[in-house]
Amino acid sequence: MKKVLLIIAILATYTCGMMAQTKTANEYKQQIKERKEMLKYSDKVLKSKIAKSAKAAVKQLKKEGWKPFPGEAPLENQFNEKMRLATLMDGILPKYLMGEGNAVSNIRQVATKSAEVSARSGIAAQFKVEIDEVIDQSLNGNQRNQDEDAMVRIVSEETQHISQTLQYVMPIIKMYRERNDGKVEVNVTMYTETNQAKLALFEKMEAQNAALREKLEKAIENK
Repeated sequence: MKKVLLIIAILATYTCGMMAQTKTANEYKQQIKERKEMLKYSDKVLKSKIAKSAKAAVKQLKKEGWKPFPGEAPLENQFNEKMRLATLMDGILPKYLMGEGNAVSNIRQVATKSAEVSARSGIAAQFKVEIDEVIDQSLNGNQRNQDEDAMVRIVSEETQHISQTLQYVMPIIKMYRERNDGKVEVNVTMYTETNQAKLALFEKMEAQNAALREKLEKAIENK
């Protein structure tokens, strides 16, 4: 029973946290810890709990007036797919990066564009935290040296630019609601393959310091 409650609590952070602004670094770090806990359980258990958590989240969202964009899948399907992708791994990194954006405007299309830009910033934030975590894990409890500090600096400088230039960034959740003030509020979650962002980062690092690029690649491959 305790395991079931733990899974539900973890999934709630993925399905019910979407109305916040872009997550902080600490929130992404907490998400990494929670993901590790989820991955301890069987696919069957995860699939069942993902469905229940998504259903509960969407029920609350509908009460708050949220609905899918015309032509998009029902919200429950969208959240199920988001959670499914969130639990997929590619080695020690998640297979997909996700970012959430929220915006308000008199025109839905304008709010959508603003939310998508914010979501891309969220992708950059998650990618930075994921790579920082890889670097710290590679130290095995030791302090960072000049190389690790340089890697963290490059990652910090480049991730935001990389996220804005990624070619294959797709929406996985698109919903909106009409507000009492006559404006429209839009919330989107965008996702992209981590490998795309990783290769773009490697290219940037190669131009600056090939040795650091090789060191980071080995850390990601857990060698």
